[in-house]
Amino acid sequence: MPSTSTEYVWPEFNGNVEFLPATSAKKPDFTLENVTPARRDWLPDLLEGLLPWVVEAVEEVAKCHDPKLLHMPRQGHVPVILNEFYQVKAVGGWYPYAAAEFTVRVRGLPREDWPTRHSEDRPPSVDTLVKIGTGYHELNTGIGNLEPGPMQLIALAPTTPRVSLLLDESAWRNTQRAQRKRGLKTIAILSKTCAIDLLASPSLETFLRDRHPEWIDTYLTESGNTHTADNTASVSVDNEVDPQSVYEALQAFTPKGGRLRLLAAIPSNEKEYREIRDLKTDSSLDLSSGTIDRYYRELEQDHGFLAVDDRGCYNSVTLTPAGRYAQGLLTDDIQIRHPQQARFSDDLTTPPNCTQG
Repeated sequence: MPSTSTEYVWPEFNGNVEFLPATSAKKPDFTLENVTPARRDWLPDLLEGLLPWVVEAVEEVAKCHDPKLLHMPRQGHVPVILNEFYQVKAVGGWYPYAAAEFTVRVRGLPREDWPTRHSEDRPPSVDTLVKIGTGYHELNTGIGNLEPGPMQLIALAPTTPRVSLLLDESAWRNTQRAQRKRGLKTIAILSKTCAIDLLASPSLETFLRDRHPEWIDTYLTESGNTHTADNTASVSVDNEVDPQSVYEALQAFTPKGGRLRLLAAIPSNEKEYREIRDLKTDSSLDLSSGTIDRYYRELEQDHGFLAVDDRGCYNSVTLTPAGRYAQGLLTDDIQIRHPQQARFSDDLTTPPNCTQG
């Protein structure tokens, strides 16, 4: 419970961020998917998910100062207390007012009956609470309002929210460094009050570690993405590979079809190859010679998954970086896994062993 004996002191805190696999035993209070570096894409959803802690915090402060404050027709002096005593000052004082007004409106109601930002009859307080920091609200509040607004307030709640963010690998890899830094800054601010679990493949974690080591050193408290060096090499993504494009190309192939079987039959090691004549006699592929000729040229020319060497007596093929990544999305029974799900645990980091005929 907040103390009333002296001015509230904002705790010194570097952050509470972890990289975790999807199989983690830690259960979040809620999860956001497709989190990109652009905070406007997902921050309103996160702030709406945090509204129960906003309400808890306002109720805790009212209970500490005067339990009757929230039983009045209006919210009484709660916004003033939040602003002056607990330094919840965002949006020129409108944020604590919105938090108190919203709490009075919803307290005692089931969560499913609370107004949302999609409700046609939502009160103005909802927009203030969930659009803060995005620049979308009519008050045009930027990222600088997150800390003295929802983060300062939620720190007063009796429980700490745990939030899982499923990072969109393609978006984080294929955006400018400055945009990634802004996304990481948003996560850092949130981590001062919330426990943030970043759900990301080991290869994306390595990508962010390599390009933003200062952020990692400051805010990362733990990583559950344990994987061996060999596994890291087998699932790493070349800088020129677009994981989403590779996945979409695979999705266009016939499930468990000949193109996927042929792709899986090429050695995954960068220096290994297979001759076309060997593939044509591979009974496990169950493909005619003419079909193999057509498929390997298609995988080379249309998709960039194979490199063909025709300098010797017999043509041979090797996997390109995109081809190795594509092969890593295939299971042992030639099913396709989504890039975000294919590498969440040690059991899923090794490409299928399809190098034998």
